[in-house]
Amino acid sequence: MHTPLKGLLAICLLVAPAAVAPRLNSARPVEADAHDQEPTALQQAMDTLKGGQRALKKLIADPAENQVALMNTLGEMEHAALAALSERPPATEERPEADALWLVGYKRQIATLLQTVLTLEDAALRADADALADAYTQLGEVKKTGHERFRDL
Repeated sequence: MHTPLKGLLAICLLVAPAAVAPRLNSARPVEADAHDQEPTALQQAMDTLKGGQRALKKLIADPAENQVALMNTLGEMEHAALAALSERPPATEERPEADALWLVGYKRQIATLLQTVLTLEDAALRADADALADAYTQLGEVKKTGHERFRDL
């Protein structure tokens, strides 16, 4: 006589060894890959800024039509810039411990980025396509300068 419980038991007996085998075969713990690590708050902020910059490229083409999306994107970028301002970049081989002057320079660069985002917000509120284009170009320059000086390549 075949009951549902016996069928379920048979399936469990077949599947259980396959589920346990990888654990039994692994004598040492698997090292976490760099890609498996959680992003830092600074990485998250920079990813938000990068995504925002990409979105802006399309949105600034028609600022009157895209004003709500522009303001949402710029608000996220403003928040990310503020978050980045409070973070400390990681040490590198060339700079094992960040010195105070270097950190002030980093903060000034992030403040310049924030100021550029605020300039974009001002232009978006006025639906000024020319001012948006100029500020977008400035955003790219600020990003490039910041990465040249403060990003680990």
